[in-house]
Amino acid sequence: MKLITELKQNCLEPASVALGCFDGIHLGHQAVIGCAVADKTKGLVPSVFTFQENPLQVLTGKTVPALLAPDSRNQIFEEIGVEQVFIPSFRDVMNLEAEAFVHTVLKEYCKAVNVYCGFNFHFGKGGKAGAEELKRFGEKNGIKVTVVQAVSLQEGVPISSTQIRSCLQQGQTEIAAKMLGRNFFYQFPVVEGNKLGRTMGFPTLNQALPPNFVKPKRGVYASLVTLENGTVYYGVTNIGVKPTVGDDYIVASETWIPNFSGNLYGTSPKIELISYIREEQKFRNLRILAEQIQKDKEQAFQLLEKNISL
Repeated sequence: MKLITELKQNCLEPASVALGCFDGIHLGHQAVIGCAVADKTKGLVPSVFTFQENPLQVLTGKTVPALLAPDSRNQIFEEIGVEQVFIPSFRDVMNLEAEAFVHTVLKEYCKAVNVYCGFNFHFGKGGKAGAEELKRFGEKNGIKVTVVQAVSLQEGVPISSTQIRSCLQQGQTEIAAKMLGRNFFYQFPVVEGNKLGRTMGFPTLNQALPPNFVKPKRGVYASLVTLENGTVYYGVTNIGVKPTVGDDYIVASETWIPNFSGNLYGTSPKIELISYIREEQKFRNLRILAEQIQKDKEQAFQLLEKNISL
């Protein structure tokens, strides 16, 4: 898959381009992208036009928690058939008027023949233009524009990244998975922890969640762990807060893989959060904690056996 970070780079042409933020690549996003991918049969290069950062974050200065790390997003694009991703900085185009965006960016730089967008797509300086303007300016520039209708889990409520973030923050991973069309996952490097779990006989792999990444509800989850060699294990994952230097805190993921033994430092296992088991709690002593961890394992494995077929 070709990544184009600057719009003056040579691109593959002619292209069929899906437009959008695509921050979660949920089922709604996949419907738009799927249209561009289907145009490969017409001799067009399946392409996506998105941004390196979330436009709302640039415009408002407020952090919009990411549902996917950049590498994971690109991996999913490729898996669903995208062959080219235009991924400039939003700042490179944010001040272009709508008609200039269509002519300069879509026609001249992207070599777009067909363009697809969601029903709520906005573009141009100040986000003042919508799907109808895109159709009008597209026709003027010889580009066929198709607006893809919303995808909903329930009547009248379109799937959105905002809904998915809310579900994850409430521990509703099953509902989030239905909207995403896959399990919610992350894939960050394994770092050293305090090794308390190892001394108790429950060694965990520790992964820090970046500050701009969505923070699932704190607590214990049944999880799937995929190692870099492709092997998949059942896991028990705790999402919690770890104190750092001073008064700052980071949200971290600690995963125990009961049926695995080995060193995973320096690797980036994929963690899929399948089901929420319980909230964080403080235990009177390590013996009670160890007993609870065993109970968590039993419950996690029951949930995974019920819902997952490896």
